[in-house]
Amino acid sequence: MNAVHAVRAVETALRGIPGVLAVEANLGGAVVAHDGGLRASPIRDAIHNAGFEVTEIIEDRRHRLPLIE
Repeated sequence: MNAVHAVRAVETALRGIPGVLAVEANLGGAVVAHDGGLRASPIRDAIHNAGFEVTEIIEDRRHRLPLIE
C-alpha cells in the first residue's frame, strides 16, 4: 500500500458517512465538512474500518455563510 492509496481509502470511508458533505484528506489528516449532526464515533469507526486509526479529532464549529450583496 502506498500514500495515495491510504489517502483515497480514508476519503472513501469518510464520504460514506451519512451527513458528510465534503472530505479533504492528506497524509497529515483529514477535514470533514458535515451537516452539523455528525459525531466523532462514526468518523472513528469509518477510519478504523478502512484500516487506520484516529489519533485526534478537533472540532471547528465555524459556519461559513454565503456573501449576499
